Amino acid sequence: MGGPGAGAAVLATIKSARALVNQGRNADAAALLTSALPAMGQYGSIRATLGEVQCRLGRYRDAIPNLNAALAQDPDHAPSHFYLGAALHASAQYKKAIPSLQRAIQLSPGMSDAYRMMAAALQAIKAYPDAIAVLDAARANGAASGMTEALCYHLRQMMADWSVFDQSIAWLRGLKAVNYSGLDPAVALTIPGFTPMEQREIAHAHGSRFAGPPLPPPNTTGDPLRKIRVGYLSADFYDHPVGRHMLGILENHDRSRFEIFAYSLAPDKTDTITQRLRAAPQRFVDLRSSTDDEAAALIRGDDVEILVDLGGYTEGTRPGLPSRRAAPIQALYLGNGGTTGHRFHDYIITDPAISPSEMQSHYSETFAWLPETLFNADHGTAYPARELDRGRWHLPPGAFVFCSFNNTTKLTPHLFRIWMDILRAVPHGVLWIRDYYPTSAKRMQTAAVAQGIDPARLVFCATSSREEHLLRLANADLFLDSHPYGAGSTAADALWAGLPILTYAGDTYVSRMCASQVMALGLADLVVASLEAYRDRAIALATHPADLAALRARLVESRRTTILFDSPRFTRQLEDVLQEMSRRHRAGLPHTTPIG
Repeated sequence: MGGPGAGAAVLATIKSARALVNQGRNADAAALLTSALPAMGQYGSIRATLGEVQCRLGRYRDAIPNLNAALAQDPDHAPSHFYLGAALHASAQYKKAIPSLQRAIQLSPGMSDAYRMMAAALQAIKAYPDAIAVLDAARANGAASGMTEALCYHLRQMMADWSVFDQSIAWLRGLKAVNYSGLDPAVALTIPGFTPMEQREIAHAHGSRFAGPPLPPPNTTGDPLRKIRVGYLSADFYDHPVGRHMLGILENHDRSRFEIFAYSLAPDKTDTITQRLRAAPQRFVDLRSSTDDEAAALIRGDDVEILVDLGGYTEGTRPGLPSRRAAPIQALYLGNGGTTGHRFHDYIITDPAISPSEMQSHYSETFAWLPETLFNADHGTAYPARELDRGRWHLPPGAFVFCSFNNTTKLTPHLFRIWMDILRAVPHGVLWIRDYYPTSAKRMQTAAVAQGIDPARLVFCATSSREEHLLRLANADLFLDSHPYGAGSTAADALWAGLPILTYAGDTYVSRMCASQVMALGLADLVVASLEAYRDRAIALATHPADLAALRARLVESRRTTILFDSPRFTRQLEDVLQEMSRRHRAGLPHTTPIG
């Protein structure tokens, strides 16, 4: 194409593509631009727009050559630098992404998303201080947003940098005035003070960014005698806490009643868990290269009756996919840590300890209760041994060993002060903590000194193999849970190792996960209702060894019979819940009454 009308035709094509994008029809926009390539492909603006739309569709590999071609013609086009950086980041080419994002910021200092994406790339290569510096620059240049500030808060938490903790929370809470614009709901779960209803509002604001046009409802309610076809959707089908949780379920489903499909968004892995997860269902489908519309159509084509979303808004997930209503029944389970704030899912599979009936108004999904606990933590290995000599762990002889191996992002300076109160009242006590970042230990030691505690009483250990992690847990005396975001899989590990875990059950999903597991073992006396009771109970257990020994004995006995570590029995309970969802659907009944 050439001549005086060429520019007008290019502009008209881009305008039409933009109109389709604004309608949420990204696939149609990509098709229009792709069809224009033979005649207009030499125009950088066409390539730039196509690359952007392909990024929106998640077709990052296709986007990269188009964005490079656009930049060859216009090296100072900031959006193309941004989308190229975003595509490289999404393709795990983090170091290559950084210069593109840096150039986008130089050309357009107010581009908030470029700062956030560059910080995320630096985070991926563990350059946390550099990532924080980028986010601080966003604030200085007037480009801060809820997303940049939430990421900055998260990174500081990873490093146990509490220097501006209260100021950060005040700023993030201030986002309520603008409908929590841009606040990541996963980060919000870690912030003290947010109520369950506020968390629902935050999730709703976040999820609105992903809502897509739903598929038409299925024509029929299905054959009442047909097996129930269940599809599990996850980005964690590998050696990951969610993957390990699901392994026992996938391998123990009753194939006389259920047909099991797995839809994976997980990265390529070669570990044994991944291999077993791929082999367990009747059909395992990799959806990474599919758009949300394509994936939803594929799931609908598979005639899945119940789609169980294991991720929600967590890393690697595709919230736009369940918003398409690929299956007539959709349920949220396990990974999200609370509600999505939308009716993308009919149900949330939970339990009465995590989600009591009085909390239903805090969820957009209907409760589907498993009777005992929502956790399945069948470790399938021998119990780790408790050793007489703990010197190999650098623990002082005769010490009472408190531990907390939760991620640093779950710790707060307020909780840390409670821990120091406990150490002050238990002179022979030490606190055993995982050291996630080179400077986090130093910061916590400094915080201990400020509260009059000898920093040597904080014993740090590095991230280890799973086997060593379980062995370490067996050699502590009492696990102190974090708050407001408590332990999930780490709690199950501790209980399997025979280690009592003390937890404060708040009023949010993530603050009650540990309580669910502890109560499933009949140890409700390890669940308290305030931080003050938490402190007092920890001190009492550390100073009354007979009481703690009795608790440990009860735990060791209960773990032999609890459903928490029994995948076949757990799977039967889950199947009962899925059966009731199917019954209602096939009878044409609404999904508005809790199950269980």
